[in-house]
Amino acid sequence: MRILLLLRGSASCGKSTWIEQHGLKPYALSADDIRLLCQSPVMLPDGTEGISQDNDSVVWKTLFAILEVRMQRGDFTVIDATNSKTSEMNRYKEMCETYRYRMYCVDFTDIPIEEVKRRNAARETFKRVPEAVIDNMYSRFRTQKIPSGIKVIRPEELDAVWTRLFDMSSYKRIHHIGDIHGCNTALQTVILGHMSSSAIAAHSISSTIFLFLKVTSVGASSAAAVLTGKTVGTGNLAKIREYTRTFQVLFLGIGILLGAALFFIRIPLLGLYSLEPQTRELANAFILIESTVLVVMSYQMCMNTGVICGGGDTRYVMVMDLIVIWGIVIPLSFASAFLWNASPVVVLLVLNADQYLKCIPAAVYGNSFRWIRLLTRPGGEEESSAG
Repeated sequence: MRILLLLRGSASCGKSTWIEQHGLKPYALSADDIRLLCQSPVMLPDGTEGISQDNDSVVWKTLFAILEVRMQRGDFTVIDATNSKTSEMNRYKEMCETYRYRMYCVDFTDIPIEEVKRRNAARETFKRVPEAVIDNMYSRFRTQKIPSGIKVIRPEELDAVWTRLFDMSSYKRIHHIGDIHGCNTALQTVILGHMSSSAIAAHSISSTIFLFLKVTSVGASSAAAVLTGKTVGTGNLAKIREYTRTFQVLFLGIGILLGAALFFIRIPLLGLYSLEPQTRELANAFILIESTVLVVMSYQMCMNTGVICGGGDTRYVMVMDLIVIWGIVIPLSFASAFLWNASPVVVLLVLNADQYLKCIPAAVYGNSFRWIRLLTRPGGEEESSAG
């Protein structure tokens, strides 16, 4: 759980006790604990014992080294320290940005100073601090603010940190959806996986060779993105238009060649398997569908994720995928498979409909050249768009 919990408050305000009460000790890094590891309590001029501050450079270096190891693993961590300085908290904030953590600050600074001094007097001797230290802490809290971007909570609001649990026991099935493309593929597998064993076997065969040929389109798309981005960077709009029109012809040609290759090798390919007649028939139908998908996919993928994204407009592609995949294709696919009990051939056709649907918008928007974003700074000025 990528959450960093900073405790902010004076010595003796109850931070360590709060950690113990909430069962957070196994997740806490304490500066005082590391100080005691570095050196045993020392004798003070007044004859009492106290925790030495002489090793603080080692203490903080150690604490941040351990914290970084934990953050690399994504472990939930609590920082038990006063965190009275803005600069201290900014250092944690930078680490959270690096390791994609959410950051909370549990604020103990509203506890009255008189109460803190009373608690300090009641502590074990070696844990006590001079009252002047507490006075200085409270003065610092008034001037050193918590940086923006850190959510501040009170000690009794710890529940705001945890992920809410929902009772889903009344649901027959639960489908977890994460990112756009990765879960699109997973959901297609879920949908096909609830169909007949013949359909599953047929799709396994057809998708293997389909994905093998699809690599060519993915490679062409990546190459187009690089070339488009470099050309846009030069600011040569005429060359961008020329390349875009050339790319479209190449993409369509690649798609036709890939589709034809899949079409003609399907018979010898299926001859390599010992299949039931129904499975063979479904696999043949699936490959026929996927041979046409390769044609349109090669065009729209290279235009969308290649030319348009390479030209700087990633928002268009994201919106298009959200609308077509999640607004149209996935709902229709679920309905086809689970509500209308459509045949596996129809379901596969619907599952791949996004490749067809994205072609026309790709052609229209791609040839409008409104996707060009000049992000370089010629002469110190930045142009945000052109075309």
